[in-house]
Amino acid sequence: MNEHIENYCIEYIESEFNPQFAILIKGEWGCGKTYFINKLISRYKEKGQKIQSNEIIYLSLFGIGQISEIDDRLFQKMHPVLSSEQFKLATGFINSAIKAGIKINTAGTLNVGGFDITPPKRIKSKELEKKLIIIDDIERTSLYPSQIFGYFSEYLYQLNMKLIFIGHEGIISGNDEKNNYLKIKEKTIGVEFTIKPEIEIAVESFIKELSLDNDMENIRNNCLEAISILDCKNLRTVRQCLYNLKIFYKALDKEIIEKRNSELSKIFINLFIQKSLGIISDKNQIIEAIVGFDEHKMNYDDYINLKEERKWIFDHYQKKIPLSSIWQDIIFDGDYSKQKISETYQQEENATKVSKQKNLFILISDWRSMNKQEFKAMIDTVNSELENGIYLHPGEILHYTNIMVIFCEWGLIGGTKIDIIDRIKNIIEKIKDKIIPIDDWTMLGFSYAGWAYNNEVSEVNKIRDYIKEISNENLYISLEATIKEEIKQIKNNVHAFCQNIIHVNGTNRYYRKPYLYLVDINDFFNELTSLSVDNQSLIIASFEERYGITYSNGILYDEYVKDKDNLIILTELYDKSLGNIEYNPHELLKGYISKRLHKLVEYFDKQCMTNNIN
Repeated sequence: MNEHIENYCIEYIESEFNPQFAILIKGEWGCGKTYFINKLISRYKEKGQKIQSNEIIYLSLFGIGQISEIDDRLFQKMHPVLSSEQFKLATGFINSAIKAGIKINTAGTLNVGGFDITPPKRIKSKELEKKLIIIDDIERTSLYPSQIFGYFSEYLYQLNMKLIFIGHEGIISGNDEKNNYLKIKEKTIGVEFTIKPEIEIAVESFIKELSLDNDMENIRNNCLEAISILDCKNLRTVRQCLYNLKIFYKALDKEIIEKRNSELSKIFINLFIQKSLGIISDKNQIIEAIVGFDEHKMNYDDYINLKEERKWIFDHYQKKIPLSSIWQDIIFDGDYSKQKISETYQQEENATKVSKQKNLFILISDWRSMNKQEFKAMIDTVNSELENGIYLHPGEILHYTNIMVIFCEWGLIGGTKIDIIDRIKNIIEKIKDKIIPIDDWTMLGFSYAGWAYNNEVSEVNKIRDYIKEISNENLYISLEATIKEEIKQIKNNVHAFCQNIIHVNGTNRYYRKPYLYLVDINDFFNELTSLSVDNQSLIIASFEERYGITYSNGILYDEYVKDKDNLIILTELYDKSLGNIEYNPHELLKGYISKRLHKLVEYFDKQCMTNNIN
C-alpha cells in the first residue's frame, strides 16, 4: 500500500544530487508513520548500503517549546558523549573552576582524570553536510510548523543534506497560522505523502515482535476482525492491545489456553480496542460489548442503538462467555491475577460441566431448537427442580428468574411477570435455609458460570436484592460456626489466628465481615484471657490493624460497625478481670491492654460520628 512512498524515499535518500527540498510524511496519529520510517531506517543498518546509519539523524520534537531546544537536541544526537550526564558534571566543574580563577590551558581544555574536556558547543553547520535528518512529531511541540520549517530550511538551502518531516498535518489550527504554514511549506516541501495503515503487515509484525507467534493464526485473525468491525485505524492502539494480550496470556494456565485461546483472545482484543477508542467507558457495558461484537459484528454503541430500535428485551446470544464475571477487572483495572483468573475459570467449569449439566442451562442454551412438546416439558421440569431445591446457588436462581421473565414477556409461557416473581419468592422462602451463601456479589452483577444476565430486566434485580439478604444471613450462620471452632483453637496457633484477622499481609479470610459481631463474646473473652499476656497483646494488635486505628489515615469499614457492641462488652469483661498490680507485672501489662481496648472503643465512636454511621 505504501510501496511507492518507500521507493521514492529510498531514491531521495540515496541520490547523489542535492534536491534542495524536503519530504513530508503525514497521516493521522497511529496510522503507522513511525512504523514506516523505522522500517525505512532499518534498511541502512545493513552493510553495503549507499549511506550508513550513522549518517542518519532521527529527531523527535515532542515536548520542545523553543527553537534553541532544537539546537540542543541536534547537538545531543551528533555528540552523544559530550551530551552525557558525566560530561555535564565535568563541564559544571570547569565552569566553577573558571569562576574560581583557575586557569585553563591555551587549547581551552582542562585535563580531568587523563581526559581533555571541552565545554559543549553548538553544532556546526558543516557537521550536517550530507546527512539525512528525520524530524518526527512536528505537531507535538508548542512551536508552529512554520517555525520548524523555517528553522530547517536554512540548513536545507545552505548544505548538501536531506530532510524528511513526519507529523499529523490535520491538527494545525487557526487561519493565520495555516496561511503562514502553507507559504513556508511551499518553499520547503517538495513532495508530500499520506501514510495509509498497512494493517495486515503491521499486525503480523507486532505479533512476531511480541513473540505471540505460538498462537499467531488465531490472534492475527481475531485482531484483523476487530480492526475491521471497530474501524480502528490507530496501529499504536493495536500494538498496545497485543502487548497487553501477551501479559494476559501469561496469567492463563496451559489448560485454559489449549481449550479457550481463540475465544479469549477474541474477547480481549475486542474489549481492549473498544475501551481504548472510548466506545466503552463503564464496566456495566462489558457483556453487551461482547454480545454486540460476536453476534452482530458491531461495536457497543451501534448494538445499543439496534436494541433500542428493535425494542429487544432479550438477546438471542446462546454462547457461554469464559471469564465473564471478571472481564471488567481485566479490561478496566488491568487485573491479570493468575490466581483470580484460574479460580474463576474453574468455578465456571464446575458449574456447567457437560456430563452433569443441569436442565436450567440446557434450557438457556437450547430453547430455540426445541419443539412445542420439548419446550413445555423442559419448562415443567425446571419449575419442578426449583421447587425441589435443585437450584440453590443464587446465580442459578437469578438465571431462572431472568429467562422465565423473558419467556413471559414474549408470551412463550402463561401468567404475568408479577405472578412469576411472587412464585419465585414463595419458593425461595421454602428453601432459604438451603440457599448457598456466597461472598462475591460483584461477580453475580455480571454473570454466573459464564452466562450473562440481561441487566435491563428489573425483575431480576428485585430477586437479586431479595436473595442477597437470605444469602448473607446464611453466610453469617456458616461463619459463626467456623469462627466458633477457630476460637477453640486459638491457643494452638495464635499467629495463624491473627493472620485471619488482619488485612495487610493477612489472609483476608474475614475481610469486611463483622468478626466480633459473629462471635460468642464470652467464649472469646475466656479463650483470650487464657493466653499469655504477650499473645493477648498480639491479638489486640491484630484487631487494631483490622479496624484501621494503627494507621494515621485508617478506615473503619461500614461492615465493621456491627462489631462495636461486642467490643464494648469485651472491654467491660476485660476490665473486671484486672487484678492488683502491686508486685504483679502480669496485671500491669494487662492494664495496658485494657487501655488499648478503651482507645479502640473511642476510635469506633469517633469514626461513626465522622462518617455519620449509627
